[in-house]
Amino acid sequence: MENERSHYSVRSDYRDEGHWPEGVRSSPKRRKIPVVDRISDLPDSVIHHILSFLPAEDAVKTGVLSKRRMYLWTFAPKLTFRHNPHPLGFSRQSFLSSNGRLEKLVLKDMQNHDDGEHNDVIEILCPNLKSVEILGYCYGKICRLLNVSSLIDVCLTFEYEDYQFDYIDFLKELLEKIKHVKKITLGTWCVEVSPFIGVLYILEFRGLPSPLSGSSCECLTLNTKLIKCHPFGLADLLHCFPTLQKLVIDMTIFYEVKEPPDEFFPGNNLERVDRTFNCLLEHLKTIEITSFIPYQLEPDDLGFVSFLLGNARVLKEVVIHFECKGSEFDLGEKAKLFDLTQKLLSFPRCSPHAVVLID
Repeated sequence: MENERSHYSVRSDYRDEGHWPEGVRSSPKRRKIPVVDRISDLPDSVIHHILSFLPAEDAVKTGVLSKRRMYLWTFAPKLTFRHNPHPLGFSRQSFLSSNGRLEKLVLKDMQNHDDGEHNDVIEILCPNLKSVEILGYCYGKICRLLNVSSLIDVCLTFEYEDYQFDYIDFLKELLEKIKHVKKITLGTWCVEVSPFIGVLYILEFRGLPSPLSGSSCECLTLNTKLIKCHPFGLADLLHCFPTLQKLVIDMTIFYEVKEPPDEFFPGNNLERVDRTFNCLLEHLKTIEITSFIPYQLEPDDLGFVSFLLGNARVLKEVVIHFECKGSEFDLGEKAKLFDLTQKLLSFPRCSPHAVVLID
């Protein structure tokens, strides 16, 4: 009887903890569930891959979790640096020169908030680097490519202030370093007249050779609006890429571009340019134009497309992706779209196999 009372008293003390399954007796002390750190059990190569998906600032913060992870982020194959007014606590310049494992690097919105007149220089010395992107606004920052012999993909769509002439030597050097790259994306600073004169036109005007002469590029993307392109800048691009197979014109520009002055923009007539374009004779097969907005264009603004159709001998297709302001075209846009479509289809074609596809 005493044992029964003693047994009952123990159960009553833990009655409020919950209902136990039948046949399972409670114990005076609750068992602790062991914490398992499964991430630490992963091999370093997997952790490097995980860190490559994080912004560089977050990847650096993982170093405080343990001594083992303190420097793991430095071996990530991909890092993205965005503008941050607060320092990261290490020298980005020296890191970019020492990380030999880095394969992809993204630099976005680099700005110098110092009051000094000198520009900060970021030097990239990564022989294994395969892809680099320099995007956004670069105020007071100069990025130099030193040893990037393994590059296969480059995106240079950054923007500088209006005083383009102050950066002409730096931009020329930057273009010289990517001549061997197969896939190149260039921003408005290369061929556009406004908001500042295109770099290639400035060099052409000075009688200097193009820094891209003899490029090995096979796929070129231009982030520009056709109505702003200078014919000599475009002609220089085509002349510099003798093995070009695919040309993409991305007309997505998120800022308003003012009309260029007449003295800097004689027209879109590429027929007047006395050049031989090897890519049009033997290699260029695909032309793609994205974010083609009907209400921003007139039929006369299609001179560059007309020139390509009339001179590309092995061209197979021209793909044009139209873009509307809303979910569908309004009546005015439909009328403009019809006029532009008729104009595009009426252009003579040098290649008997060339087709124009409108999306």
